[in-house]
Amino acid sequence: MSIDNPQSTRELIERLYGINAFFVATAKVTGGAGSIVSGAPLASHRANLFILNLSANVLYALPMGAPSATNGIRLDPNGGRILLNFKDDLELCTYEWNIFDAVGGSNYLIGETLLVEPLQG
Repeated sequence: MSIDNPQSTRELIERLYGINAFFVATAKVTGGAGSIVSGAPLASHRANLFILNLSANVLYALPMGAPSATNGIRLDPNGGRILLNFKDDLELCTYEWNIFDAVGGSNYLIGETLLVEPLQG
């Protein structure tokens, strides 16, 4: 299948990888001070995931566990992020990712590329 002149990124992904997928971005806000929230739920059909800190506070993210200020991946204020994809990170992008916020009320963005249909085989 040729990749010449795709009309959209979605079409390019389908031509390159032979998968039908779509992108979803969701703006979220953490709970109160010291809260842990589910940033991205477990999703076996997720091909890519990013978590972007939009707040002035430090956030911490951890897959399949309880993050804290001493346990997790630090997302620095105003643009700290995690970028995961199936090609480089295998199944890690499909895990549930939890967010810890010591201050509370912080904005962040979740971006996901989801498969329309599960892969066969």
